[in-house]
Parts: sequence; structure tokens; C-alpha cells
Amino acid sequence: MALLPRERGRPGVGDIDARRREAFLQAQAVLSGTGLVQLSKRCLDPGEALFSPLRQPGEAYLVGEGRIRVFAVSQAGREVVFWEGQMGDLVGVADVLGSGEAVSFATAKVSSTVFRIPAEFLAKRIREDPAVAELVVGHLANRLCRARASILAASTASVPSRLAHLLMVLSEDSRRLEDGSLQLVTRYSQQELADMIGASRQSVSEAMAELQRAGFLKRSGGRLTIAASR
Repeated sequence: MALLPRERGRPGVGDIDARRREAFLQAQAVLSGTGLVQLSKRCLDPGEALFSPLRQPGEAYLVGEGRIRVFAVSQAGREVVFWEGQMGDLVGVADVLGSGEAVSFATAKVSSTVFRIPAEFLAKRIREDPAVAELVVGHLANRLCRARASILAASTASVPSRLAHLLMVLSEDSRRLEDGSLQLVTRYSQQELADMIGASRQSVSEAMAELQRAGFLKRSGGRLTIAASR
């Protein structure tokens, strides 16, 4: 398995936090009309539901703090995680602009804050301001590209390959160490990774061991690091 090529200039944790904060402030300004409208805030405890197919929201959300886990439940009762929204991300946009009904679940992974964007208000802002339309289209395009890559990996690849692909996607939020490797900023449990690729925790544990033997992955202190090529 090919290792990660060396790359200079990757941001550190502080840079990533600053980048997320900048994205959040920009999205908040665009959506609210540079302060003309105040988006109301909602605070969530860990595990608290934001929306579900049984609890229609009628609104989308801009994540301010924390992590929002977006997932579905299969007929077998297994949770399949689509993605996790973090600061500056939009959650629930496809649901309210599509059918108007939530087709997935969203819960707070940790203590989180979100800002409410009522469906009618969002539709009105899209019609009135091209910057809002650009923001929403960019968000949806990013989600679609990730979903397409994940579906392809899930349908054609082994669990180790699917896990390696997921880790590369998650490495967008990582810091580059002195040896050129990428350390994921967010800590993920084996069960969380399993939910994201539609596999069992045991198969992910075995896949992680295989990736470690191949020199692709390192684990230390609960953190995952993708090795750099030599």
C-alpha cells in the first residue's frame, strides 16, 4: 500500500481551528445578510438529537461549536454514519431544500452549538443573494463528492482499503508532524470508524492492524497518524 507523499505547508491544529472559525464567520455573515438578521442559537448536549425522520426540523443548521453526527439506520438496525459536521459546516440543507423532510438522523457527538436557518428564510436568501446560493451549492457539492467516493469504496473495496480511504478523507483535518506524517486532529473510536464505512468493529480492528503492518497507519495515545513515504 502506497504511503503518503511528503508535503510541506500543511496547517497545524491552531491553523485548522482558525480556518474553521473563519469559515463559520463567513457563512454566518453570508446567511444572515452581514448581520441584518440574527440567526438563533441552539445548544446541544452530547447525544441530543437535532433532527430525525420522526422529528421534522423545518430548518437547516450552521454548526458553531462541537461535532454533529449525521447518520441513517439500516433495515438490520445498524447505524451508518454519513459524515460529521464541525464548525462552519451546514447540516440538514439537502433535507429542507429537497423533499422538505429529514431522511437521516443528526445528533450531537459532543456538547455543541448550532444556529437555526428556517427553510423559508434559507430559500428566500438563496433567491435574493447569489453569495448564499454559492455557499449552499459549494456545501452540497462537497458532500456529494464525498458520498460518491464513499459509495464507490464501499462497493468495490476490502475493509482495509475502505478504512484507508476514510482516513485519507478525515486527514483534511490533520496536522503534519516533523517526519511528514499526518496526525488526525479528532480522535475516533474503532466503532465510529466502523459506522462510517459500514463494517463491524472487529473487522475495523483487524483492518487497522493490517494497515499498521503495512506501514500506512500508526496509533499512539488514542491518536491515528497516516505515515509519510520515505
